Amino acid sequence: MRSDIFDLLPTVLQKGFPILLSFLDDVLLLGLTQIGVNLPWMQWFGVLLLGITMLYWSFHIICFLYQRCRLDSGEV
Repeated sequence: MRSDIFDLLPTVLQKGFPILLSFLDDVLLLGLTQIGVNLPWMQWFGVLLLGITMLYWSFHIICFLYQRCRLDSGEV
């Protein structure tokens, strides 16, 4: 039972990583603006993070489709 939990941990971390980054981005932007810190590059930080997240998910979707295509064609 204990090994099942540790086998599941990388999957949970992999799927939760973009959500965690999004949450940290919001906390950073809202927290710094609440205390009066206004940095000009902060408005682009969210856009940059969104782009990185889209690339991350695109990579994983392409890898999944590639593996599925290989399995469907009979290659191992």
